[in-house]
Amino acid sequence: MQSDKYDKSKRFDKLKESKKIARKRPTINDVAQLANVSTATVSRCLSKPELVRPDVRTRVEASVVELGYVLDGAAKTLKTHQSKTIGVIVPTLEIGGYASAIQAFEKTVAAEKYTAILGVSDFDADKELQLAHNLAEKGVDGIMLIGMDSDDRLISFLEKVHIPHVNSWHFRRDSKYHWVGFDNRAAIQAITSYVFQHGHRDVVFFVGGAEHANARTELRRQGFMDAISDYNLEFSEGLIFEVPYNSKASQLEFHRLWSLGNRPTAVICANDILAIGVLRACKQIGLRVPDDISVTGFDGLDIMADLWAPITTMAVPAKQIGEESGNCLLNLLTDKNPKTLTELHCTLIEGGSVKSLI
Repeated sequence: MQSDKYDKSKRFDKLKESKKIARKRPTINDVAQLANVSTATVSRCLSKPELVRPDVRTRVEASVVELGYVLDGAAKTLKTHQSKTIGVIVPTLEIGGYASAIQAFEKTVAAEKYTAILGVSDFDADKELQLAHNLAEKGVDGIMLIGMDSDDRLISFLEKVHIPHVNSWHFRRDSKYHWVGFDNRAAIQAITSYVFQHGHRDVVFFVGGAEHANARTELRRQGFMDAISDYNLEFSEGLIFEVPYNSKASQLEFHRLWSLGNRPTAVICANDILAIGVLRACKQIGLRVPDDISVTGFDGLDIMADLWAPITTMAVPAKQIGEESGNCLLNLLTDKNPKTLTELHCTLIEGGSVKSLI
């Protein structure tokens, strides 16, 4: 039986020898030799450190650092059938809410010692499918998807390779797959109705278009039309302005709209970035918000409260989406049968950018 007291002189000799060991990729045997313990103790220290005596754990951890030892991921995956990695496929990183959701997701799965691997599809279905193939080849245990634009090829592929997935940012009530999100259509309908409740009737809608058009933007467009119908107002396509997802595009579009003599009393934007562009254009033209024109956003970015004209917006539960998506996948991976649909809700934030005309 080994003495509890570690021989420092022997360790010094072993540390000198470690330089020779480190020339090749160190193994668990090398760590055990340097720490003067068995390979079983090293394995236990790395997988369940709470079961190892503090002094032994300290020696093993020091040896791991000294040697630069890392677990053989491929071998571990073959043995446990788990890589402890989860993929995230996001359409873009230009949308601030996605970043908040991904950060919350990563923190949630990291608590269970999973690592998140990120891929950006650029709203391209073919690229999204290729990313899924790449993640599968890396042996990910699950995948988080953002949006509802994923085509049948992707879902079919994930089923064939038995990789569980969760869809986020929206939901389908009749789906057999797992969803974590909110009702985009109802949320835009709610903020549009809020503007109508303040007496506005001459309104326009700025929404992402071109390469940024997707199922969510279509649902938000429908939500705007729903509110128009609710108030028995006349709808025309001329009320909707589709622009690329950036503030410069919405800024230029509002300038164009105003120069043509189209003078709405309110501009409803499908996201906060477009609202910032409209706000800049108003300032350049000399319009005061909300005295001369009302503007709303959608997303609930923190910056909206710090602008020279704080914007009324609809806050998306991005952090909750990330956390709930992470928990959903963790439950799927441990056969805990999470509920198929987790419906979250947006929150109206009144920033004072909507004037009452009543």
